Amino acid sequence: MLDIELTGYHTKSSITQDVFNRWGPYSAEIESWGFDARNTSRIAAHEIVYGIEHRNDTVMSEYDEGTDLSYWAWDPEIGRFEEEGKVWGAYVQDHWQVTAPLLISVGARYDSYALDQVTYGDDTESDGFSGNAGLVYALTPDLAFSAGYAEAMRGKEVGDAFTLERRPGRITLAPDLDAERVGNAEAGLVYDNGTLRAGASVYQMEIRDVIMDQLGGGPAPQDATYYENVGTLEAGGIELRVGYSWDALRADLFYTTYDSELNGNTVEGYEQIGLANASGDAWNFSLGWTPVPDLELAWNLKHVQDLNDIVVLHRGVEIGWIDELQTVDKPGYTVNDIYLHWTPAEYDGFRLSFAVQNLFDVAYRDHASVADYNHIPDWEGVAGVREAGRDVRLTVAYDF
Repeated sequence: MLDIELTGYHTKSSITQDVFNRWGPYSAEIESWGFDARNTSRIAAHEIVYGIEHRNDTVMSEYDEGTDLSYWAWDPEIGRFEEEGKVWGAYVQDHWQVTAPLLISVGARYDSYALDQVTYGDDTESDGFSGNAGLVYALTPDLAFSAGYAEAMRGKEVGDAFTLERRPGRITLAPDLDAERVGNAEAGLVYDNGTLRAGASVYQMEIRDVIMDQLGGGPAPQDATYYENVGTLEAGGIELRVGYSWDALRADLFYTTYDSELNGNTVEGYEQIGLANASGDAWNFSLGWTPVPDLELAWNLKHVQDLNDIVVLHRGVEIGWIDELQTVDKPGYTVNDIYLHWTPAEYDGFRLSFAVQNLFDVAYRDHASVADYNHIPDWEGVAGVREAGRDVRLTVAYDF
């Protein structure tokens, strides 16, 4: 049986950095294209999805015309830099409706990664298999239990456009670089009777052989940018929610808590450069009112609890930038947003939206950002950017 689905995409973007008091304009271009081709076969109680996918990424950067390469470039003979990454994947997933209340899903995939540092002639490749298995069991018409385990692998992909250049005789890829291996286990309960809804889920994730460019350069032949396997990231958390709807009103409350550690140390986000980040427990409350079918009003409240005494600068101690570990705090915050959406039935295609985010103009630093290190000597100026203040938006749209 044929039930084929084909998806293709192509994106291209460019950016120019103008450091006017040094090397001047420096341009970058990122281009991606790819496809996914799959078929779905239905055999008895099985729905089997299988296919192939491919992605090709190219990133390029260069000094703009007029720049004195003999002064600014590491190698005056090279002013343009390029990397190309390719990913191929093949997969199969079987959804088996064993009984009316029990659905089992089992799958596997093969991935192949290849990165070519075109300018310098270096490359790295990795490939491997990964699998997954899960189930959903309807304990009652309103209550369902789910559990699953999934693996994945991720090879090295193209780098940041503005870090492609390197010093002569240096390398940016560890010779023994391995692909990341991911394992994620989760389980949950969901209840929904149309009026009352609730849910609880727990998850635990592990990423082995994390690929990262760490702060502080190592000895030659390592360059200032150097991708290597730095260890194991572990993250786990719990999510809870409860909601209720009656007449034109609905209310939902969410609670989230999680921890993440790299080699047993809390991940704060500064030294780990976007790998993950520490956050206090978060509460979200949403209240919606639909007085008439074409008008919706909503209020959202988000409260994030303090997270204090986070031990940091493990990397700094390791490479001798500082003698001992330090601690930082992340103050909690509460933010309110309000929304209005109007879609009048008599004007088909017309939409009006009004929103005020951060209603009370709270000054805060999101916990997804880097904490404030200003109290640590020699780390003055290291702090995440505070979030925007009150944001008022009116949107009018019409679909033809």
